[in-house]
Amino acid sequence: MTVVPKSSADCLRETFVSRILGQLSSNMPVLILLSGGSAAPVGAAICRDLEHSLSGDEPAYPVPAECMVTLVDERFGPAGHPDSNWNFFTLKDLPWKQLIPVPVLTATDNNPDLFQETVRKFDGFLSWAVTRHTQGRLFIAAVFGIGEDGHTAGILPDSPASLLSTSSPLYATGYHHAPYSRITMTPSFFPSIDLAMVWASGTNKRKPLESLLTDSSYERMPAQLLKLPRETVMYTDQEVNAYEKA
Repeated sequence: MTVVPKSSADCLRETFVSRILGQLSSNMPVLILLSGGSAAPVGAAICRDLEHSLSGDEPAYPVPAECMVTLVDERFGPAGHPDSNWNFFTLKDLPWKQLIPVPVLTATDNNPDLFQETVRKFDGFLSWAVTRHTQGRLFIAAVFGIGEDGHTAGILPDSPASLLSTSSPLYATGYHHAPYSRITMTPSFFPSIDLAMVWASGTNKRKPLESLLTDSSYERMPAQLLKLPRETVMYTDQEVNAYEKA
Protein backbone atom coordinates (compact mmCIF):
# COMPACT_ATOMS: atom_id res chain seq x y z
CA MET A 1 0.00 0.00 0.00
CA THR A 2 1.24 3.46 -0.94
CA VAL A 3 0.14 6.52 1.03
CA VAL A 4 0.05 10.05 -0.37
CA PRO A 5 0.02 12.32 2.72
CA LYS A 6 -1.12 15.93 2.87
CA SER A 7 -2.97 15.36 -0.37
CA SER A 8 -6.38 16.25 -1.76
CA ALA A 9 -9.40 14.54 -3.27
CA ASP A 10 -8.57 16.27 -6.56
CA CYS A 11 -5.22 14.46 -6.72
CA LEU A 12 -6.99 11.13 -6.29
CA ARG A 13 -9.60 12.03 -8.90
CA GLU A 14 -7.07 13.13 -11.52
CA THR A 15 -4.87 10.07 -11.07
CA PHE A 16 -7.79 7.63 -11.05
CA VAL A 17 -9.33 9.12 -14.20
CA SER A 18 -5.98 8.99 -15.99
CA ARG A 19 -5.49 5.32 -15.09
CA ILE A 20 -8.99 4.39 -16.25
CA LEU A 21 -8.63 6.24 -19.56
CA GLY A 22 -5.35 4.42 -20.11
CA GLN A 23 -7.06 1.04 -19.73
CA LEU A 24 -9.96 1.99 -21.99
CA SER A 25 -7.67 3.37 -24.69
CA SER A 26 -5.89 0.01 -24.77
CA ASN A 27 -9.26 -1.65 -25.42
CA MET A 28 -9.56 -3.15 -21.93
CA PRO A 29 -13.10 -3.12 -20.47
CA VAL A 30 -13.29 -1.59 -17.00
CA LEU A 31 -15.48 -2.06 -13.95
CA ILE A 32 -15.45 0.82 -11.45
CA LEU A 33 -16.85 0.35 -7.94
CA LEU A 34 -17.70 3.48 -5.98
CA SER A 35 -18.30 4.12 -2.29
CA GLY A 36 -20.92 6.12 -0.47
CA GLY A 37 -20.21 8.28 2.56
CA SER A 38 -17.24 10.65 2.57
CA ALA A 39 -15.82 9.13 -0.64
CA ALA A 40 -19.04 9.60 -2.64
CA PRO A 41 -18.27 13.15 -3.87
CA VAL A 42 -14.93 11.89 -5.20
CA GLY A 43 -16.68 9.09 -7.09
CA ALA A 44 -19.21 11.49 -8.59
CA ALA A 45 -16.42 13.81 -9.75
CA ILE A 46 -14.60 10.85 -11.32
CA CYS A 47 -17.72 9.86 -13.28
CA ARG A 48 -18.25 13.42 -14.47
CA ASP A 49 -14.63 13.72 -15.62
CA LEU A 50 -14.79 10.39 -17.44
CA GLU A 51 -18.03 11.33 -19.18
CA HIS A 52 -16.48 14.61 -20.28
CA SER A 53 -13.31 12.93 -21.56
CA LEU A 54 -15.23 10.27 -23.48
CA SER A 55 -17.97 12.48 -24.95
CA GLY A 56 -18.22 15.27 -27.48
CA ASP A 57 -17.43 15.64 -31.14
CA GLU A 58 -13.70 15.28 -30.45
CA PRO A 59 -13.40 13.23 -27.24
CA ALA A 60 -10.08 13.24 -25.45
CA TYR A 61 -10.00 9.46 -25.78
CA PRO A 62 -11.77 7.51 -28.53
CA VAL A 63 -12.85 4.50 -26.50
CA PRO A 64 -13.89 1.18 -28.00
CA ALA A 65 -14.10 -0.63 -24.63
CA GLU A 66 -17.00 -0.48 -22.18
CA CYS A 67 -16.78 1.08 -18.73
CA MET A 68 -19.29 -0.07 -16.10
CA VAL A 69 -19.95 1.65 -12.78
CA THR A 70 -21.43 0.06 -9.68
CA LEU A 71 -21.08 0.29 -5.88
CA VAL A 72 -18.91 -1.37 -3.25
CA ASP A 73 -21.95 -1.46 -0.96
CA GLU A 74 -25.57 -0.37 -0.75
CA ARG A 75 -28.37 0.16 1.76
CA PHE A 76 -31.39 -1.95 0.92
CA GLY A 77 -34.73 -0.40 0.01
CA PRO A 78 -36.67 0.63 -3.07
CA ALA A 79 -34.52 2.01 -5.88
CA GLY A 80 -33.85 5.70 -5.30
CA HIS A 81 -34.67 5.74 -1.59
CA PRO A 82 -33.11 8.72 0.26
CA ASP A 83 -30.45 6.70 2.11
CA SER A 84 -29.34 4.76 -0.95
CA ASN A 85 -25.68 5.22 -1.87
CA TRP A 86 -26.62 5.10 -5.55
CA ASN A 87 -29.18 7.85 -5.00
CA PHE A 88 -26.30 10.23 -4.24
CA PHE A 89 -24.96 9.72 -7.76
CA THR A 90 -28.45 9.97 -9.25
CA LEU A 91 -28.95 13.36 -7.61
CA LYS A 92 -25.69 14.56 -9.18
CA ASP A 93 -27.49 14.35 -12.53
CA LEU A 94 -24.70 12.44 -14.25
CA PRO A 95 -25.40 11.98 -17.97
CA TRP A 96 -24.54 8.24 -18.15
CA LYS A 97 -23.88 8.49 -21.88
CA GLN A 98 -20.49 6.79 -22.03
CA LEU A 99 -20.41 5.00 -18.67
CA ILE A 100 -22.71 2.04 -18.06
CA PRO A 101 -24.48 2.29 -14.68
CA VAL A 102 -25.08 -0.95 -12.78
CA PRO A 103 -27.14 -0.04 -9.69
CA VAL A 104 -27.47 -2.65 -6.96
CA LEU A 105 -31.10 -1.80 -6.23
CA THR A 106 -33.69 -2.33 -8.96
CA ALA A 107 -36.96 -3.03 -7.10
CA THR A 108 -39.50 -0.23 -6.75
CA ASP A 109 -40.91 -1.33 -3.40
CA ASN A 110 -39.54 -2.10 0.06
CA ASN A 111 -40.54 -5.77 0.15
CA PRO A 112 -38.12 -7.44 2.62
CA ASP A 113 -38.52 -10.69 0.68
CA LEU A 114 -36.50 -9.07 -2.12
CA PHE A 115 -33.47 -8.51 0.10
CA GLN A 116 -31.86 -11.93 -0.41
CA GLU A 117 -32.75 -11.87 -4.11
CA THR A 118 -30.98 -8.51 -4.44
CA VAL A 119 -27.94 -9.90 -2.63
CA ARG A 120 -27.87 -12.92 -4.98
CA LYS A 121 -28.05 -10.70 -8.06
CA PHE A 122 -25.18 -8.52 -6.82
CA ASP A 123 -23.15 -11.62 -5.97
CA GLY A 124 -23.83 -12.98 -9.45
CA PHE A 125 -22.64 -9.74 -11.04
CA LEU A 126 -19.44 -9.65 -8.98
CA SER A 127 -18.86 -13.35 -9.69
CA TRP A 128 -19.13 -12.60 -13.41
CA ALA A 129 -16.65 -9.75 -12.96
CA VAL A 130 -14.15 -12.00 -11.16
CA THR A 131 -14.40 -14.58 -13.94
CA ARG A 132 -13.79 -11.96 -16.62
CA HIS A 133 -10.91 -10.56 -14.58
CA THR A 134 -9.33 -14.00 -14.19
CA GLN A 135 -9.54 -14.41 -17.97
CA GLY A 136 -7.69 -11.11 -18.45
CA ARG A 137 -10.77 -9.51 -19.99
CA LEU A 138 -11.67 -6.93 -17.32
CA PHE A 139 -9.80 -4.30 -15.32
CA ILE A 140 -11.37 -3.75 -11.89
CA ALA A 141 -10.87 -0.45 -10.06
CA ALA A 142 -12.50 0.88 -6.91
CA VAL A 143 -12.70 4.02 -4.80
CA PHE A 144 -13.00 3.39 -1.07
CA GLY A 145 -13.51 5.43 2.02
CA ILE A 146 -12.44 4.41 5.49
CA GLY A 147 -14.65 4.86 8.53
CA GLU A 148 -13.68 6.22 11.91
CA ASP A 149 -14.35 2.70 13.26
CA GLY A 150 -12.07 1.17 10.62
CA HIS A 151 -14.80 -0.12 8.32
CA THR A 152 -14.58 -0.01 4.55
CA ALA A 153 -17.25 -0.75 1.94
CA GLY A 154 -20.22 -2.14 3.91
CA ILE A 155 -17.98 -4.36 6.02
CA LEU A 156 -18.36 -3.19 9.61
CA PRO A 157 -16.14 -4.48 12.45
CA ASP A 158 -17.31 -7.83 13.84
CA SER A 159 -20.22 -7.92 11.39
CA PRO A 160 -21.31 -11.06 9.49
CA ALA A 161 -19.51 -9.64 6.44
CA SER A 162 -16.22 -9.26 8.31
CA LEU A 163 -16.39 -12.88 9.46
CA LEU A 164 -16.32 -14.25 5.91
CA SER A 165 -13.03 -15.71 4.68
CA THR A 166 -11.03 -14.19 1.84
CA SER A 167 -11.45 -17.57 0.14
CA SER A 168 -15.24 -17.61 0.49
CA PRO A 169 -17.11 -18.37 -2.76
CA LEU A 170 -19.41 -15.44 -1.97
CA TYR A 171 -18.46 -12.10 -3.48
CA ALA A 172 -21.45 -10.25 -2.02
CA THR A 173 -23.42 -10.67 1.18
CA GLY A 174 -26.18 -8.95 3.08
CA TYR A 175 -26.95 -8.42 6.75
CA HIS A 176 -28.91 -6.13 9.02
CA HIS A 177 -27.16 -3.50 11.09
CA ALA A 178 -29.55 -0.88 12.44
CA PRO A 179 -30.88 1.20 10.93
CA TYR A 180 -30.11 -0.44 7.57
CA SER A 181 -30.07 -3.78 5.85
CA ARG A 182 -26.74 -3.68 4.06
CA ILE A 183 -25.48 -5.27 0.87
CA THR A 184 -21.72 -5.29 0.38
CA MET A 185 -18.84 -6.89 -1.44
CA THR A 186 -17.12 -9.49 0.71
CA PRO A 187 -13.45 -9.96 1.70
CA SER A 188 -13.02 -12.49 -1.11
CA PHE A 189 -13.60 -9.83 -3.79
CA PHE A 190 -10.70 -7.58 -2.73
CA PRO A 191 -7.89 -9.68 -4.29
CA SER A 192 -9.55 -9.30 -7.71
CA ILE A 193 -9.25 -5.50 -7.61
CA ASP A 194 -6.46 -4.22 -9.84
CA LEU A 195 -6.48 -0.65 -8.54
CA ALA A 196 -7.92 0.59 -5.25
CA MET A 197 -7.78 4.25 -4.34
CA VAL A 198 -8.78 5.36 -0.87
CA TRP A 199 -9.81 8.80 0.37
CA ALA A 200 -9.33 9.43 4.10
CA SER A 201 -9.79 13.00 5.25
CA GLY A 202 -10.05 14.68 8.63
CA THR A 203 -8.37 14.22 11.99
CA ASN A 204 -10.98 11.59 12.92
CA LYS A 205 -9.34 9.29 10.37
CA ARG A 206 -5.94 9.38 12.05
CA LYS A 207 -6.75 6.49 14.38
CA PRO A 208 -7.85 4.04 11.65
CA LEU A 209 -4.89 5.16 9.52
CA GLU A 210 -2.51 4.40 12.37
CA SER A 211 -4.21 1.04 12.89
CA LEU A 212 -3.36 0.13 9.30
CA LEU A 213 0.31 0.25 10.29
CA THR A 214 -0.29 -2.96 12.24
CA ASP A 215 -1.28 -6.40 11.02
CA SER A 216 -4.47 -6.64 13.06
CA SER A 217 -7.27 -8.90 11.82
CA TYR A 218 -9.74 -7.55 9.31
CA GLU A 219 -12.58 -8.94 11.42
CA ARG A 220 -11.89 -6.17 13.94
CA MET A 221 -10.41 -3.73 11.44
CA PRO A 222 -12.01 -4.30 8.00
CA ALA A 223 -9.82 -1.61 6.42
CA GLN A 224 -7.00 -4.18 6.60
CA LEU A 225 -8.65 -5.64 3.50
CA LEU A 226 -7.39 -2.63 1.56
CA LYS A 227 -3.98 -4.32 1.56
CA LEU A 228 -5.30 -7.13 -0.67
CA PRO A 229 -5.85 -5.45 -4.08
CA ARG A 230 -3.03 -5.64 -6.60
CA GLU A 231 -2.35 -1.93 -6.08
CA THR A 232 -3.71 0.32 -3.34
CA VAL A 233 -3.02 4.04 -3.05
CA MET A 234 -4.38 5.95 -0.08
CA TYR A 235 -4.78 9.70 -0.34
CA THR A 236 -5.14 11.60 2.92
CA ASP A 237 -4.97 15.21 4.06
CA GLN A 238 -3.20 13.98 7.21
CA GLU A 239 0.51 13.48 7.80
CA VAL A 240 1.59 9.84 7.82
CA ASN A 241 4.96 8.87 9.23
CA ALA A 242 5.09 5.24 8.15
CA TYR A 243 4.26 3.25 5.04
CA GLU A 244 5.72 3.71 1.63
CA LYS A 245 5.04 7.27 0.52
CA ALA A 246 4.45 8.23 -3.07
